[in-house]
Amino acid sequence: MNWQAGNPARQPLFVYGTLRRASGHPMSRALAHNARRLGPGAIRGSMTYLGPYPAVVEDEQAGWIMGDVFEVMGGRHFWRVLDIYEGCHEVNPGYERRRIPVRLDAAGRGVWIDAWCYLLSPQLGTCG
Repeated sequence: MNWQAGNPARQPLFVYGTLRRASGHPMSRALAHNARRLGPGAIRGSMTYLGPYPAVVEDEQAGWIMGDVFEVMGGRHFWRVLDIYEGCHEVNPGYERRRIPVRLDAAGRGVWIDAWCYLLSPQLGTCG
């Protein structure tokens, strides 16, 4: 999804790779300054790698992928920063941002929410 398509200032985001709090990546620190962590979360999908970066294909029949859920409060500007970091601004992006079901609280007693997530772009298939 293109960032111009409308992002209210405060929206949930599920992250599973370099944007996770524990990754230590500079963009994870930028996210921490522009969002409030809601807690651990999980999605159904399969993970593959684009070089050193993980990518997820959403799949209701696959296993659980653990991650973090944030409420992004940086407004449209920060969503644009995230989209550029993930390559969603490109003509043939590697990732796309979509709203998907996320289980908030990966301990198993959580609630389901809809959250944005950067997923492998269909143009890349399985990256094989």
